Amino acid sequence: MKIIEGKWGFFRPSFDLAFFIQRGNYFDNRYAISFAFIWGYFYIKLPFRTKLGSGCDMPRYGMDNHSGCLWLYWGGKYDESYEQMESERLFTFDYPFINWIFEEHLIMNNNMDWQLVKDVDLKNITYTIKLPYTYTLKNGTVQERTATCYQEKRQWHRKWFPFLKKTKVSIEVTFSDEVGERTGSWKGGCISCSYEMLKDESMEQCLKRMEKERKF
Repeated sequence: MKIIEGKWGFFRPSFDLAFFIQRGNYFDNRYAISFAFIWGYFYIKLPFRTKLGSGCDMPRYGMDNHSGCLWLYWGGKYDESYEQMESERLFTFDYPFINWIFEEHLIMNNNMDWQLVKDVDLKNITYTIKLPYTYTLKNGTVQERTATCYQEKRQWHRKWFPFLKKTKVSIEVTFSDEVGERTGSWKGGCISCSYEMLKDESMEQCLKRMEKERKF
């Protein structure tokens, strides 16, 4: 089911929990009310106008639920000269058992050990390899590049459950020149990226898999 829109506002068919009042919205200085009770999100414009301007970021009051967090809003500092919120008063709470809390970021060093990325000279201690990389554009043009790769690992745990962990190991890749369909354009091609590694996969194997699977 798609979002239903009208002059009165919109309805979004989704699971949510929210209730707050906005003193205007995106370049519209009418009050609006948003609410959702488990399923169905309503945004309704009210027939009352604020004394504020009509910027894109306006004061709001109430609670919302998204990104795995509870959000509480109670206004903030509004800059009348810019007709925008200068700062917003809010409080967020990460739901336990749902959110992942970041623990650490490590890189593979020259001794082939994981080392914590914190106040270290990555350029001199990181174990890197250089490999050829080939990418074929839609028009058949073949791009020959050199890929410089190193290995990193990030780890998280569930909030209130530190023994439930999630680990992501990936290669970080820097190309010798732009790669992809946007090469040479004002947007530019890709010059660096990351790619998640599979269990027991080497950096070379991961790069070759990325060469086959990834589109730029």
